[in-house]
Order: sequence, then C-alpha cells, then structure tokens
Amino acid sequence: MICKCGKPISKTSKNCRPCWDKIRGTSNGLAESSIYNRWYLMKRRCYRKSDPRYEDYGGRGIKVCDRWLVFLNYYEDMGQPPFKGAQIDRIDNDKDYEPSNCKWVTPSENSQNMRRAKKNKDKFKTLSKNDLCFDCIKKHF
Repeated sequence: MICKCGKPISKTSKNCRPCWDKIRGTSNGLAESSIYNRWYLMKRRCYRKSDPRYEDYGGRGIKVCDRWLVFLNYYEDMGQPPFKGAQIDRIDNDKDYEPSNCKWVTPSENSQNMRRAKKNKDKFKTLSKNDLCFDCIKKHF
C-alpha cells in the first residue's frame, strides 16, 4: 500500500509515520498541549459514539470540517487560546465546527450558548440536572 505522500506503508496503516505525526501534531511538540487536547475532545464528541457527549454533538449531526480533521490546520486557524481557560465555542449551535463558526470564549460565555431543553420520546420538553443553572433554581425558592 502507498501513503497519500507516495511512501510505502503496511497493509494495516493509513499513513506513513511522518504523515501521521503531522496529522496528530506530534512532530512539533503540540500533542501534549491544551489546544491539542481541546481539538481531540472536539473530534471525539462528534465522531465517537461511546463519548458521553456524542448525543449532543455527533448524534445531532454536528461534524468537524474536513480541514480541521488535521490538527495543524485547526491550530493554524484558531491559534493558541488567547487567555487561560478559553474554550472553543460554536457561534451557531446547529452548525459544524469550522473556522467561520468558531471563536474563543470564557467558560461563562460558553455556558450561555447551550441548548437548555431536551425532548423526550413524547416530545415534551424536559431538563436534565446538568441543564439547570444555579440562578434559575434560586428564582424558584
């Protein structure tokens, strides 16, 4: 078999080692960084059915754009988080992770851009305990 770059690879591999390192971001020391971890978790939410958040992302059809499937492209577009604790946020929660729909935000800003209501089988709106905010609970007591 042949890698996309033209180098021979084994039958069980999809890429040669240099190409795999480029995809993973390991050739530049970023694989252990927080931005790499955020990228990895973003992809996992969208594509791994065993991820606890898959239902809210991949299960709803949310994907990562083809360009961002390669870590270095994601890093080139988003750069380092601009401040400690910065989180990636989709501007429109019903659209994919892509450069035109993502920005860095504080955790507080990110929590304001969440879908609050979920529909059960009978199509009644219900809230999970994770969806309730402390301020909302205080209003009722």
